[in-house]
Amino acid sequence: LFDGDRKRTLPLMPRGIGIVTSLGAAALHDVVTCLRRRAPYMPVVLAPSAVQGSQAPAQLVAALESLYRLASDGTIDVILLVRGGGSLEDLWAFNDEALARTIVRSPVPV
Repeated sequence: LFDGDRKRTLPLMPRGIGIVTSLGAAALHDVVTCLRRRAPYMPVVLAPSAVQGSQAPAQLVAALESLYRLASDGTIDVILLVRGGGSLEDLWAFNDEALARTIVRSPVPV
């Protein structure tokens, strides 16, 4: 799943960015602030999801899959999967195999 040959090239000038994260995440604020400053013209689509806890892996998968549909019609061409730091337990949702396999299936760079 992590072979370098699977990596997709980031677009030089994305047409749109999809973001998967929690609505209450400080990391979301950081990303939105940076995008407003550096690329205020960039369309952004938010797919909210829990980023920690037992429900997070399934929600992350569902959020990514909703953005994949937008990628197929050209609305977005890159996805940011965003969360801040935390303890190992807080980050554990990102160690989920189904999530990893969903990311590998992405039609655009994640």
